[in-house]
Amino acid sequence: MTMGKDIRIRNEKQFPRVKGITPQMIKFIAEASRDTYPNEFYARLIAKDGVICEFSIIRVISGRTHVIPFTHEEPPDLSLEAVGTAHSHPSGNIRPSEADLQFFRKMGHTHIIMGYPYTDTSWKAFNSLGEKLDLPVLSPKKKRHYL
Repeated sequence: MTMGKDIRIRNEKQFPRVKGITPQMIKFIAEASRDTYPNEFYARLIAKDGVICEFSIIRVISGRTHVIPFTHEEPPDLSLEAVGTAHSHPSGNIRPSEADLQFFRKMGHTHIIMGYPYTDTSWKAFNSLGEKLDLPVLSPKKKRHYL
């Protein structure tokens, strides 16, 4: 496997399309952000059937104003399943920074920034260009039980 420009750098048409995110994922991202406060949290987002329902925490160097992920250590299958990233902004500012925008372009098409105080309403989703996305929080499907 080559380092640098490898299979993780793909255009948006090569990533699975995302229809929404589960409420459990928003809760997990908020909890992980609180756990790493005052430093930033970072994870890769994984979608199944178009719904973001998992994340994978990648080893990072993290500080109050930055996070540097060790993406070269990701398993190859994660880079194929991941649709974007989630990270926190301890400042509460949930707009992407210039560094975020550079990173977004390489790591998928759906990115979530969770801002302090890390609640279910203190986040926004962005595309790879940093434009705000309407990412619906989808209710879990109810299973029917038959007798």
